[in-house]
Amino acid sequence: MDPAIVNQIIESDSPELLGLLQDFKECLETATTKLQPLIEKIKSKQIASTAAGMSYLEMKYNLMMSYCTFLSFYLLLKVEGKNVEGHPVIYRLTHIKTLLEKLRPLDQKLSY
Repeated sequence: MDPAIVNQIIESDSPELLGLLQDFKECLETATTKLQPLIEKIKSKQIASTAAGMSYLEMKYNLMMSYCTFLSFYLLLKVEGKNVEGHPVIYRLTHIKTLLEKLRPLDQKLSY
């Protein structure tokens, strides 16, 4: 199917999906290309870190992977045509997104 047609269908049926897909891509990319390699380097002692710094990185990685997991489930529900209004996954997504937004100022101070 033509990608333009698919985008039109998505925009008319569930306009929020395009933004959520972009969120998913960005979150997964950050977790796998930035955080995971950094955590591995710290664990192998290639980079020095404090326990608090390592805990923060691991927490951030786990939070981002949880967001991607819940987002995947939400997208699956939408693809299956199920009603997501009031579904617990919505609460989880908004909770994790809020936590990630609260961490943003700290992330800007840190460069990893």
